[in-house]
Amino acid sequence: MSDETEQIKRILEKNQEMLKEMKTSVEKMQSYLFWAFIAVIVSVIVPLVGMVFVIPMFINRYTGLM
Repeated sequence: MSDETEQIKRILEKNQEMLKEMKTSVEKMQSYLFWAFIAVIVSVIVPLVGMVFVIPMFINRYTGLM
């Protein structure tokens, strides 16, 4: 093989290694984003759903005192 084809082969191998590293990084990022989404759901949506039950009880007690 000529030097040019060897150089192209080395470049392609480096690119392949870099792509593997990028894939790993993207998979980690997907995992972090998924868990961040779950954290948002737990910290925002769950309390809002809980308020649906707490606010009516509070209103009933408050109006009962009047």
